Amino acid sequence: MTLWMPLGRNNMFTRHDITCLLDASGEGDAAATAQLWEQIYADVHGMASSMLAKHRPTASLAPTLVTHEVYLRMLGSADAAPPTWENRRHFFGSIARAMQQFLVDHARARKRIKRGGDRRRVPLELQTALADEGVIDDLDARAMLAEANEKLEAGFPEDAEIVRLKIIAGLTIEQVATVLDVSSDRVVRSWSFAKAWLCRELESRDWRTPDES
Repeated sequence: MTLWMPLGRNNMFTRHDITCLLDASGEGDAAATAQLWEQIYADVHGMASSMLAKHRPTASLAPTLVTHEVYLRMLGSADAAPPTWENRRHFFGSIARAMQQFLVDHARARKRIKRGGDRRRVPLELQTALADEGVIDDLDARAMLAEANEKLEAGFPEDAEIVRLKIIAGLTIEQVATVLDVSSDRVVRSWSFAKAWLCRELESRDWRTPDES
């Protein structure tokens, strides 16, 4: 079941003025920044809803909270230089990255990482979910997946970007292809490779904390 789809003709896949707003925002135009976020708010909220739909046990999080957190993380501090994005791909990739980091930070704050034998079983759950493209319910498991994806990014950044858009943002193959401006076949190949790489990493890695060694 598709958890999130583009929101009509004004969604992020069809608006032609996004690039202009990104350029103006990068030059410090506060009005352009406000207009940009006003136009894409529903899209980001949809991405957050998709992410949280895969986290059924996390009743403490709401799409609006995640959306606002992403907004704050994307803009940075008030006294910092305005953030710049090269294009729509860079912008929405940054949104997916911000959501991923929020996921990791939230999991750490809740301190629900299982120890010992329980924790070592999580990678098998992740491997099964990746292979079947199913739902990963456990927030800590998704945080572990995010860590593994960071390692994938060190060697294969484009494939890691597809993982973020596919799993974190909840996009379909076709939507990922549109955002990245590549063919669906290219996304399918990268997605297949990334899943195999992540499964191998999750299987081989020792997920115990240092004091459990």
